[in-house]
Amino acid sequence: MQNQPFQSSFHRSLIFSIANNFAGLDGVPMGAVLEYLAKDPHMHLQFMKYLRAGPKYVCKAIAENLIRAAIEKCDATLVTALLSTGLVTADGIVCLVKGSRCAAVQRSAMLRSIEVTRALLVAGANVKKAYGAWGGPLELAIRSGKKASPVDIELVNLLLEWGAEVRSTHLLFAAREKDDILFRSLMSKFSPLQCHEYLHAKKFEVKSFIDVAIGLLDCELATMAVTLMLQAHFQTGCGKCPQSSRILRRSISNAAMRGFSDLVILLLEYIPKTDLPLAPAVRSGQRDLIELLLEQGAAVDPAAYDLIGDMSPTSTPLAEAIRGGNNELVRDFENRGALSRIRERGRFDAAIYAAAEVNNIAYAQKLLQIAPDISGGALSPALEISIQKGHEDMALLLLRAGADVNVFSNKIGRGLYMDKGDAILLIALRQRNEVLARAVMGCGMEVNVSMHGRPFDSPLLLAVRWGNLGIIRDLLSMGAVVDEDGEIDGVLDRRVNTDDDDDDHRIHCTYQDPRDFRETAVTAAVKGSNKLLVELLVNKYQASLNLFSDRETSPLAAAISNKDTDMLRYLLELGADPACHSAFRKAISGGGELFSELLCAFRAKYPMGKPGFGGVPLSIAIRRNDEQGLDALLEAKFDVNAFAFMGNWMLNSLGTAIREHGRRNLSIIRKLIRAGSDVNEIVARNMPAALLSLRTALLEAISTKNKALVELLVEAGADTNRPAQLGIKRTPLQHACEVGSLEIAEFLLDRGADVNEEPAFRGGATSLQLCTMAGYAGIADKLLKSGADVHAPRPESKGRTALEGAAEHGRLDMLRILWDATAGQGFDAEQIESAMKLAEGNGHLACRDLIQKLRLVGRALIMPEPFDF
Repeated sequence: MQNQPFQSSFHRSLIFSIANNFAGLDGVPMGAVLEYLAKDPHMHLQFMKYLRAGPKYVCKAIAENLIRAAIEKCDATLVTALLSTGLVTADGIVCLVKGSRCAAVQRSAMLRSIEVTRALLVAGANVKKAYGAWGGPLELAIRSGKKASPVDIELVNLLLEWGAEVRSTHLLFAAREKDDILFRSLMSKFSPLQCHEYLHAKKFEVKSFIDVAIGLLDCELATMAVTLMLQAHFQTGCGKCPQSSRILRRSISNAAMRGFSDLVILLLEYIPKTDLPLAPAVRSGQRDLIELLLEQGAAVDPAAYDLIGDMSPTSTPLAEAIRGGNNELVRDFENRGALSRIRERGRFDAAIYAAAEVNNIAYAQKLLQIAPDISGGALSPALEISIQKGHEDMALLLLRAGADVNVFSNKIGRGLYMDKGDAILLIALRQRNEVLARAVMGCGMEVNVSMHGRPFDSPLLLAVRWGNLGIIRDLLSMGAVVDEDGEIDGVLDRRVNTDDDDDDHRIHCTYQDPRDFRETAVTAAVKGSNKLLVELLVNKYQASLNLFSDRETSPLAAAISNKDTDMLRYLLELGADPACHSAFRKAISGGGELFSELLCAFRAKYPMGKPGFGGVPLSIAIRRNDEQGLDALLEAKFDVNAFAFMGNWMLNSLGTAIREHGRRNLSIIRKLIRAGSDVNEIVARNMPAALLSLRTALLEAISTKNKALVELLVEAGADTNRPAQLGIKRTPLQHACEVGSLEIAEFLLDRGADVNEEPAFRGGATSLQLCTMAGYAGIADKLLKSGADVHAPRPESKGRTALEGAAEHGRLDMLRILWDATAGQGFDAEQIESAMKLAEGNGHLACRDLIQKLRLVGRALIMPEPFDF
């Protein structure tokens, strides 16, 4: 750009970077670049002048990249100015968000920028254009943004005015958010044809829209939505179709349950008399609605059926009257024949459950007198709800009547999903009701329960947490298994929702198996500081002290969490293995006496160390920069090559040290190498869903861009030519080119690295291909001078040639560098077509056009000389 308006070498380099899709500015927000440019008004004027008169391809590339930055910055003024140059079109812009493409209006809607969205639409952007799985602009305007952020109705209305199509999912969202204003706006644009198709859709979330609307909206809006649906649907002449009949039966039931009399009246015209929703109407408590349905001929004694959105067993009008405590209505239903078939299983189940739920002992006795021979399984749901609600007398009544205590599945009866598949005894123990617990145990309750092989709280574990020694002894005498593990109440939810970013907490806590949140009875006893119970479980019933040694729920870890030195010593005396990761993780974090006690016990039992043990405590010490603690662990011969989870990776000590201290503190790394860390072994393994990736110490060091660290490892024997295979995705030279370290790349080449090393079969690339994708012109020049093959084929699995990579990532000048390297011969037609297609797909139209011209003229220089970064 000599002889151009930008005389500063920094400004020229910056403009060069922008033209090459912000090459060399990885990690720098595009908006920060705009802020810098905006500080100098003269610079801005010169910039716009240059865009109108500068080299065609450079200016086009700059405009394409700057307008993406302007959209990210929500700078509508700059977006308008750039569009006015004619170098870019609103529909030709492609933005990248987390590696995925989206159209310009998609991105502006995602950012909730009204002014940028308007500028794009005025300039001709298609309001319906959408890439990938982001959803259309309207959906992004409705759903995106912070969770607590309200929908910007002005942006929504703008998109609707320009023809954005309302989908059923948009209406569902508005209904679920109870956003009346949004719902009205969307419904105003929901076409009759869509309404008809909506009622015929097969997806559950679409089919359930009317249910959602009735369940969440007020009566007026729900009636408006259903009215529009019905008008559109029945205008088509297929109003009798089974699909609509099923939906309307559900709709009237929901409306009746919410007491929406007007909506029920509207729907009565389309519902057979046999489907009148009397039970939901009784649940609503609306007497006028109940009378209306009775006048219409609603049956008071229908077969029991599910109520939408209700977790109780199937219901009947009588059961709902009992549940509502409406004795007058109960008598009315009885007079109308509601008890005529009460002995039938579904009707009886619904009535007895409702009586148990509201603790109506008198009516429960009446039902049991009518049906004295009812099966025990029919009484189990009622027993479960009575214990849950603390209705002790009711529960004892049902037990005396023969309720089955060994029924515990996810579903009991029709429609009842029990909490966590609990057995009756577990419910009583959770309530800590000794009377009911003993009563259930006396009925022959199985004391070792499981749910399809899924562990959950055992009766013994609940009794231990309760601390009821009498119940514990009784359970043990009945054969309770002492090492049955159970769930720690609430821990999983707290872990998922916690904002705790403590480094020690994250070590070994990623990719948690559900069993990570399990504990045994002896652990619960330790948590309760109950030494007598620990002794009973271990000495008399042989409970193991060494389960979950790599998790937080081991007995030793529980003692350390309690800061109970006496209990820790007692467990070690009883035979607890001090090689317990979870115990050391807590001990080293706390330090002091507990750590010393545990470490002393470890050294006594394992004087030569224990192979494979030590990854977690070593990682914690390294991350905390605790050299004193690290020295103690190394002196105890903890295995420096053992791994620990860290984020999405498993790292050994050397891998952790390189990531934590490789840019500034090499003393810990030297210490680990002296302690036996193998510089040629894998130090990092990621834990992906599909593609395994392994890294050596040298690859980790190259990621830091610290040449001194790389030299340290090479001097210690690290292999500079290890091939990219068997899970290793890069050679050292390839990785240096990928991260953009010219200094390290030159060092490796001087050490004999092969500039044309073979790429990994899957996810691989040559050194030249990697640096062309990133736009590192200086490295590309060095590689080409060292003999890099500009025509190296694309790797076998989803790879890119150097030309394709540069085009796909918008590296304009890299295209010239590569073309020059062919001595004017260029590339084959297939590769050129592919590169142009990739460039166009990512919105790099200047790159596409340049490749086309290069193909036609054979050679063209964008600038007299390339810039080196």
